[in-house]
Amino acid sequence: MTHTPSQARTARMLVVTAGVFASRCFGLARDTVFAVVWGTSAPLAAFLTAFTIPNLFRALLGEGAFSAAFVPVFSEAMEKRGRAAAWGTATRVVSVLAVVLVGVFLAVSAVCLAATLFITGETSLMAARLVPWLMPYAIAVCLCAAFGGMLQVAGRFAVAAFSQVLINGLLIAAAVACLVLGRDRGAAPLAFLVAAVLAAGVLQVGWHVWACRREGWRPRFAPGLDDPAVRQVGRLMAPVLIGQGIIQLNTVLDRVISLWLGHVAVTSLYYSQRIIYLPIGLFAVSGSAVCLPEMSRAWAAHDRDGMLQVLHGTLRHVLFLALPAFALMAVLHVPIVRLLFQYRTFTAADTVETAWPLLLYLPGIPAFAALKVITTAFHARKDTRTPVIVAIVCMVLNLTLNLILMQSLRQGGLALATTVSSYVNVVCLLVLLRRQLGNLGFGAALPGLLKPALAALAAAAAALAVHGALPWAGATLPGRLAEVMVPGLAGGVIYLALARALRCEDLDHIRRVLLRRLGRGPSGGGAT
Repeated sequence: MTHTPSQARTARMLVVTAGVFASRCFGLARDTVFAVVWGTSAPLAAFLTAFTIPNLFRALLGEGAFSAAFVPVFSEAMEKRGRAAAWGTATRVVSVLAVVLVGVFLAVSAVCLAATLFITGETSLMAARLVPWLMPYAIAVCLCAAFGGMLQVAGRFAVAAFSQVLINGLLIAAAVACLVLGRDRGAAPLAFLVAAVLAAGVLQVGWHVWACRREGWRPRFAPGLDDPAVRQVGRLMAPVLIGQGIIQLNTVLDRVISLWLGHVAVTSLYYSQRIIYLPIGLFAVSGSAVCLPEMSRAWAAHDRDGMLQVLHGTLRHVLFLALPAFALMAVLHVPIVRLLFQYRTFTAADTVETAWPLLLYLPGIPAFAALKVITTAFHARKDTRTPVIVAIVCMVLNLTLNLILMQSLRQGGLALATTVSSYVNVVCLLVLLRRQLGNLGFGAALPGLLKPALAALAAAAAALAVHGALPWAGATLPGRLAEVMVPGLAGGVIYLALARALRCEDLDHIRRVLLRRLGRGPSGGGAT
């Protein structure tokens, strides 16, 4: 017995969710180790500043922009022209991308080296000198985006999902090595950190290439600008890059505005965003990564109903996980901040300041997750412009709300503005999608969302009751861990029990997939 399409989608989402969760956990561990080893030292500041540049390319290109343009084109080639032709298209696209990335590497490196002639600050000078050493990682991560798109269409998600664990793991190892070897002072750690980044890039590319070869692709350099598919990918990417740039600009504007409120507002927003990115990454990344190739194939086959079925199913899966995350984190937002950050110079007052914007970010979790999936429905149809136009409107709304709400809510107002503008973005995209495709069928699906919503409400009540009933030793790490885990587990058990009692379809899918993975159910096709 094989998986139904919905169960296969659930299996793939679980794979991606596990990979993203592992990566985010390693990322939090990396930040903790960095703080313990170097604190706020100048060399660490220089490294983090320099690493912003390759990370910017990852945000603009590696995390979704390339896949949004490439996967629909590659899926259509696979559907209509066959496997061999599709692999040929992929080879030409990757080759052109490699040439562009090398040009970007040379240009950015030249600018940074020229800047060293004029920079006077020691930390800034150190950062400018580091950028050329770190830029090869930008090439690696963007190539991995291309390879990851190829693997998505082939139904393989594990490599792309888990590859980010490599860089975080190697950076942790580099920091520990510096500490053990006594090289944790001055500029000495920079060589260790750069080596870790470059090694991670090589390993990530190698892992992706190995996985693509297993699917039948043979790596070779064959750029082909005359290929219509290559030009189509370029045309589709331009609006997505603008959209990603708007997201980055939104983040920059939030940080600039928060400066008006003082340094406490800046740091509290940063730490609250670090927490909120974990569930968003889990649900949004896994949902969009899995549904993009499926919706692209359905649209290429002129199967509108099939595409909408994938959209409905993915949104259901995502919201089934996002609703309890919002409910439980809302109850436990202060203990979560205390557990993660309240050590040494991070005081109880800092915990309160950080928990406030976190509380106002949390209601946006369902919107943040759904937005990624709904945007994918446009990308699957090769419409990359509409989400950008809506994003521009919502950026203006977000900026306006920032200036209004910060007056009374301080940094919490910036968080609330992001939450409100995200819901407006979701509504606008759904309205436009309905105009383009006709009735989306969400009216019939809404009652089904009431079941997980009620279960999440009960879970929050249970977690609140447990947290209020027991004394907590918040001054110790085990006590802080228990303060989060015990009420959280109690709420999780209530959520799952009620979801089962209410016969939530998504819980049944997850249960069947896990039983098959554990060898306790009928064997069938899965997703790796």
